[in-house]
Amino acid sequence: MDLYLQNIQTRFLQNFEDEEYSYLVSTNPSKNSTDYTPLIMAHPSMNINAQQYIYDVEFQNEQSNDNDKQMYANQTSFLREIFTIENSCKELIQMNNSYIRTIVKDGQQYLTRFSPIFVCYGNQYEQYSSKVGYYVKSISYQKRDKYTKEISQMMEFMVKTIIILVIVAILFISIIFFILLKYFLKHNFEIPIAIVSKVIQEADCER
Repeated sequence: MDLYLQNIQTRFLQNFEDEEYSYLVSTNPSKNSTDYTPLIMAHPSMNINAQQYIYDVEFQNEQSNDNDKQMYANQTSFLREIFTIENSCKELIQMNNSYIRTIVKDGQQYLTRFSPIFVCYGNQYEQYSSKVGYYVKSISYQKRDKYTKEISQMMEFMVKTIIILVIVAILFISIIFFILLKYFLKHNFEIPIAIVSKVIQEADCER
């Protein structure tokens, strides 16, 4: 199966941050052997004119070491699973086959999610699906903590804002209620009593 990836590769090259980035990695094309080194399909640090392996691209900085590469390989054994063809496409929507790993690179920890990419093909009578790669999203723990802090601050601000709005609303309703109550008492008690008192006074004067 041939996939034209040049446009995707160019797009990935344009969107790169050290602490948050994403890439595409291939799956094992063999149906018999798991002796496979995953290839890069698209990566911000790749050489677009050369075929490269995931370990060489992800760990190309001097700070990286063989231990980091080996840990990555051990944690991502699912990338080397043998190639299979499923007899249906119906389950793809319901499947949740993502893997979440903590990858150590350049002295930093990255929370990394591997989401499978499936290709579905066939006709109205027969459908088949194959896993052709993984979309990988990687974010450093430092940036994750920053996002978490920003969200917490935003939530705290929202809670404070809601509390203030509730207090203002209660005060506003209380003022309106007081005004209406005063108006009600005046028109239902003070004015009638004043009229009755006036009538009584006039009656006393006539005597």
